[in-house]
Amino acid sequence: MTNTKSPTKSTHRVPPYRRPIIVVVFLLIIVAIAAITVFIISSLQPAKDSTTVPDQEDTIRDPDQPVIIDPTDTDTDSDKPPQFEGEDPNDSQELTGSISVKDISAGTLYIAATIDQYLENSGTCTLIISNSTGEEYKFNGEAVADITTSVCSAFEVPLNDLSEGHWNLKIELSGNGKTGIITDNDGIDI
Repeated sequence: MTNTKSPTKSTHRVPPYRRPIIVVVFLLIIVAIAAITVFIISSLQPAKDSTTVPDQEDTIRDPDQPVIIDPTDTDTDSDKPPQFEGEDPNDSQELTGSISVKDISAGTLYIAATIDQYLENSGTCTLIISNSTGEEYKFNGEAVADITTSVCSAFEVPLNDLSEGHWNLKIELSGNGKTGIITDNDGIDI
């Protein structure tokens, strides 16, 4: 017997990156993902304001140049809330404010007040506690400047100094050559 071998064809496998159809499909997938990403990002960005003038260019203001405001310009942006409504409290002839903390805890009455004006130098706050029977106590504290307003240093009054009942609260203020009174209409019950 003769040994006859059938001729076999050697199969050489072509790598996927050399097949044109696979390369084309891969590139199409990448392009589609990029297009979808651009579409999503552009739809998430807010639309430009249609009230802007297309011919007007955005410019950066030179800080050394003064800002000139045209008083005849009536173009106002009604979407923005007005800023600095009312008068400037620093222009007032007297100091004003309110009692911001009024609390009883662990046998102590805590009182704190906010002054509407900014004090350039420290001033004084005098807490006056009185009741209907004529008892009156005074406690002195310091008024110090905060960021845009001022505050009275917190008053801590031991309750054993006060009898039970309703007490009226008043704080006399002085500073910046001005005086004022903060009156708490509700008072406090001890």
